[in-house]
Amino acid sequence: MRNEKKKIILIMSIMSVFLLTQIGCGGKKTKTETPSGSQSKAQTEQSTTPGESTPPEESTPPEESTPPPPPPKVPGASLGEISVKGKVTLTVDEIKNALTENISSIKECYKKEVEASPDLAGNVTLSVTIDAKGKVTKATVQETTIKNKNVEDCVTEAVKNLTFPAGKKGAKTDATIPISFSMVEGEG
Repeated sequence: MRNEKKKIILIMSIMSVFLLTQIGCGGKKTKTETPSGSQSKAQTEQSTTPGESTPPEESTPPEESTPPPPPPKVPGASLGEISVKGKVTLTVDEIKNALTENISSIKECYKKEVEASPDLAGNVTLSVTIDAKGKVTKATVQETTIKNKNVEDCVTEAVKNLTFPAGKKGAKTDATIPISFSMVEGEG
């Protein structure tokens, strides 16, 4: 009687493990291997019952995750390497800081035109003279690859309207300011 109870308990344990593996694995039978690479006797008993063959493993293709869409493209403007010539009364950093603080007015020039011409991109290099009080007395297009008169004129006016720090020695500063325009990833 005692041996029969042990057999019943063993069979019920095996069936319980079998059912748990079926429920826990979404209905798929799994095989767990020992470190030596073979299934243990208990694992073999768990995966099949006497007189029942093991169905082939179902292979479900991995779910393809759709990558998130790229961020929208927005008009961008970035400053190139600014240079100053002659007697330097304003440093490159002082000029760059003033331009960076006001880059939105420069971007706006490009934004207006890129709406009509989505492929519009390029560079505008300005030649700028800043007087001793920080006022722009001259701003002209020195070089351009953007080939859009509206952007060139607007950027020139935007820079003319900026105020830079006063010159340290009370003299003017001549600077070359390259600006690149392109669509960049970002928030609209």
